[in-house]
Amino acid sequence: MNINHARLSRLVDALAQSLPQFDPQPLRVNPPEMEDDDEGAEAVAEWLYEHLAAQGLADTLEWMRYSGETPDLKALADLDFSAFDAFWEAAYEAAAGKVSMPWDWKFLEVMNGVLQPHGLAIAELVMPEASDSATLLCVNTDAAALENLATCLAAFNLRLNVYESMTDVAALEALKRRGETEALAFRLTRLGRSEMEQGDKLDRIFSDLKENISAHRLAERLAELPELQGGSASLMVDLLSVTLASKPLGWVFRSIRAAAKGLLALLVSGGVGWFGFRLGGHAELAGNVAWLTTWGAGLLLAWCVTAVCILGVAVRRRRRQAAG
Repeated sequence: MNINHARLSRLVDALAQSLPQFDPQPLRVNPPEMEDDDEGAEAVAEWLYEHLAAQGLADTLEWMRYSGETPDLKALADLDFSAFDAFWEAAYEAAAGKVSMPWDWKFLEVMNGVLQPHGLAIAELVMPEASDSATLLCVNTDAAALENLATCLAAFNLRLNVYESMTDVAALEALKRRGETEALAFRLTRLGRSEMEQGDKLDRIFSDLKENISAHRLAERLAELPELQGGSASLMVDLLSVTLASKPLGWVFRSIRAAAKGLLALLVSGGVGWFGFRLGGHAELAGNVAWLTTWGAGLLLAWCVTAVCILGVAVRRRRRQAAG
């Protein structure tokens, strides 16, 4: 069974209302001839892109290679994008080394800010299973026409995504926020409580901190985790704020973790040594190992208790200052 030509005709009419400089005639005289199933929807997508690209009305963007180039669309050829070029330079300086994904740079949103006075916008024709690329169109910003186009595309399992319009100032602020949180958010959203308790996970979190991430902001991100909701969230905010904002207290915090690891290693090695000497008939040496292990463990425990008290005093002082 061939594709429903009435639906196809409505789609071409909707394109004529929404796409500037669109010629519907080539599409009307060369409809796709495929079965009306999922394969047919894919055939419509290929047919549509082929004709729109031939008219200069569609351009493919490969996300991982995209760095702000203006789409090669006929409707954009004579427009002034100097404001966007200025944004690109500022955005590159703000995001270099901090933001990894090109779709977080808000390039297309700022382009739409430039196009808005002209009644135009950049939209994406969302193809089936096209996650690593985007098919871009230039559309009129008539809301009713775009809604009709989206409805006609949905009949063939296609979608229309019109990018929002942003000023360069708003886009730079969004880019700055993204740069501050990208690496940290990526880890925190994937860590469960049991993983958080592992020292190597915490090491990776702290090693990813950038200079422009404040200790308080980090504490707020951690407090958003479901496992840290309730009374422990406030304590976590205060504890991280005083330890990460102060170099001496940060050293105390790290030394507690090192002491805890050392205590565990000492108990394991001391236990193995004591047991080995006992089995070998060296009771005196086994006693010496037990004595050294006990004293070492006692010293490490004493330091941990002292350091925790130091942090506790710092947290209480912070809370009194905040209350005052």
